[in-house]
Order: sequence, then structure tokens, then C-alpha cells
Amino acid sequence: MGILDVPGITKAVADATYAPVQVTNERLSLLDPRIDADPTGTTTVDAALQAAFDMLATADGGTLFVPPGQYKLSRKPDGEAGQGYSAAIMRGVVEGVGAASHFYLDPATTAVQNPTRYYPIRIGKNLEGTTGPIVFRNVKLTGNNALIGGSSVMGFAARHDESSSSTVHSDDVTIEGCHIHDTAVAVGCTKQANANVVAYFNRGWRVLGNHIATTSNKAIELGHCDGGWALDNDIVDAFDGPQTIFYSVNTWFQRNRVRYRNTGINIAQGSQRFSVVDNDVECMSTAANGAAAQAFFLRTEPNAGTSPVIQSGVIRGNRFVNNQAHTIMRAVQFQTRTEVTAATFQNLLFVDNLIDGIFYFRDPTSPAKTTIQDVTLRGNRFTKAMDTVDQATCMVRRVRFDSNQFTLAQAINASDWQFRDDAFTGGLTLGASSSRIRGTVDAPSATVTDSGTTNAVTARALL
Repeated sequence: MGILDVPGITKAVADATYAPVQVTNERLSLLDPRIDADPTGTTTVDAALQAAFDMLATADGGTLFVPPGQYKLSRKPDGEAGQGYSAAIMRGVVEGVGAASHFYLDPATTAVQNPTRYYPIRIGKNLEGTTGPIVFRNVKLTGNNALIGGSSVMGFAARHDESSSSTVHSDDVTIEGCHIHDTAVAVGCTKQANANVVAYFNRGWRVLGNHIATTSNKAIELGHCDGGWALDNDIVDAFDGPQTIFYSVNTWFQRNRVRYRNTGINIAQGSQRFSVVDNDVECMSTAANGAAAQAFFLRTEPNAGTSPVIQSGVIRGNRFVNNQAHTIMRAVQFQTRTEVTAATFQNLLFVDNLIDGIFYFRDPTSPAKTTIQDVTLRGNRFTKAMDTVDQATCMVRRVRFDSNQFTLAQAINASDWQFRDDAFTGGLTLGASSSRIRGTVDAPSATVTDSGTTNAVTARALL
């Protein structure tokens, strides 16, 4: 039954009532004669895809269906270095049937003009943000980043970086159930590096249940983002795993499986109020010889003159593993780059994590510029020794341990630490540089070797 079959509804009433809904709910297919995209890969679909995106923008939203097919995109400059794209979307839903709905950047193309960044499908434009919502669901995107070269090909990404004071941002973006292969960054949003006005950040980014394979940079990057979620993604052969960066707030990484070659999950450059929960993060055998290869990496960028504070983080229920013997085998590390003025890492809670690798409880890069403070660790399991130094070398203070398990012998050279009911199966030694360490621990034969000063650690027999 149509709307005109309803008693009391005339055509005039139907037009007046429902025409706006029809305009704002455009439903298209890439094979619509008005769009006429080639699904065979014989010719490129840049113009057809842009026409479809423009229709969605004109209608203030709607849905674009991507039938099974091979949709070839070509690389071309748009006159602005680093901002080139094949097609740009401003709003709407793009939905396929899974990996069979396949966009790919022509591998025969060249890295024209600027080899640092190219967007096969761009979210927003440099000078024009999106009002959203934007959804990409159940499609595949192959960047052919390795073949094209330059480590330049992005996945589904937005960047607004014409100035650090830009008010432009892209909001309410969801990438769900997609296959994203061979890109520099598979999914991400960011602005100009020094932008720090939260009111103008990208908002409401959701990266949900995607399969991401082979990146030359971050698998997921939430930069200049207020409200970002990366949940249930399967990430393999990533150079780096998911990252929150550039003063982002309210970000959440949960239940992601990450297999990486360089670093795992990154918390970077002023990120605050972040949660890292129930992720499975492990270094691959293809990591470079001698690499630090951190599974969980809290760090700065090389931004001269900045003094970032990374704070208010919950790290719970994760598996952080680096047991690749040809690497330095770091599972957790803090790092302040030499270019910055100073960095502070504070108010961090580690709960119920497996830390299978070295926990660098210091910064080996710029220790004199680094402060690590107000860190609580509860119920974690450490399979390797922690790496610590005295406070004169790196300021680490107000650290509290509660009910953790340490498998190997631990030598603590730090100060201002407190233990409560922690089990040291391999024994505990407080080094000569340690001081003001307090608490009660369980250790074999109830012994703790104390070579420090003003320490007060009571040992009980390990049951």
C-alpha cells in the first residue's frame, strides 16, 4: 500500500509532508545510470564516485550502495601539496557487501608531486569540514601503498592543516566492518600539528570491527580528536598499531587484536583521558633487528618548544607482548623526544595486564626532560625484569604497586615507590640508588636485599 492509499492523504498533503524526507534520504547505487561507475576495473571511477558523494552532500545525507565489483581509483593532484584525493565525501552512508565491494588505488599510478600523503577516499577537505554523519560499512579499500611507493597512501582519513588556529573539523564518522589493506594509515583524523583548541577538534570518530592489514605507519590514528573509539579491530602486519595523539581527549581502544612490526598501541603528544582496555598486542617476528618494538608506547612527537602532558589514562586487561629475541624486547616504555622542552606522564592506572617484555619505567631518550609520576599498578603480571634508574637520572616518583606478580628477579633503582602484597617469585633487590621505598611484599624465604637508603620494605614468605 502506498502513501496515497492511506485514507485522508491527498497528493498535496503527501508532497508537503514527505518531500523533505525524500530529499534528505537519498538512496543511490554506484551502478545507478546517473553515476555509472565501472565495476570491472577497466576504467577509473573517480568522477563517478565524486558525483555520488556530491549527490549525498546536496541531499544532506543518504545512502550509497556499493555492489560487488572492482572499482579502480587513480592518483591525481588537486593543486595543494599533500592534500590530493581521488574523491572526497562530506556526509552520507557508503555501504557494500563486504570484501567483494572493493575500491583500490591503481597500482600502476605514480607518487606524483608530494609523496607524503594521498587520499583515495578523503573524509572532508582541507578547508571544509564535514557536518556528518559519515559511515563506511562493509567495503574493502586497497591502497597499494607498497607498490606506489613513498609510504603516502592513506585509507579512510581526514586532515585539516591549513593553520594551527583552524576551526575546521570532521565529526561523527564511523568506519565499520571494512577491509583496509596496504596503506600508510588505514583510518585517521588529524589537524595541523600545533593545533590545541579542543573546541575545534574532530569529534565522534568510531572505528569498529574492521580488518586492517599492512600499514607503513599507524593502523589507526586519532589526532586532535575529542571522542574517539577503536573497538574490535583485527590489525595484522601494522608498522605501528592504533594511536591517540596531538592533545586528543576521551579516546578509547578496546578489544583490538594488534600484530605490529615497530610499535603497538601509542599514546602520544599531550593525549589525555584515554582508556586502553582488553587489547591483545604482540610484536611480530618481522620487527627489525635491534628495534625497541614497544607494545605499549607513551611518547612525545619531535615538536620543538612544546611541553606536553600525557595524563589520566586507564590501561586494563591488556596483553602486551614482545618476546622477539632479536629486538630489545620492550613491552612498555615512556619516551620524551630530544626536540621537546619537557614532558610529563602522570595519573596512570595499570590494572590486570599481562606485561610480557621489559617494562621501561624510565625514559632512555631524554631522561633529564622527563617526569613520570602518580602511577598505580594493580594486579598485573610481569614476566621480565623492569628497567629502572635513580631519580637524579630520570624523575620517577609516587608509584604504587598492589597485588602484582613478578616472575623474574627484580632490581629496583628508583625512589618514592610503595608496594602492597606484591609477589616477587624471583626475589627483590633494592639498589644502592633507591630510597624511600615502602611496603609489604611476598618473596622466597621472606628475603629482600636492601642496599638503598631510608627504605622500609617488609618481606613475607612466598606461599
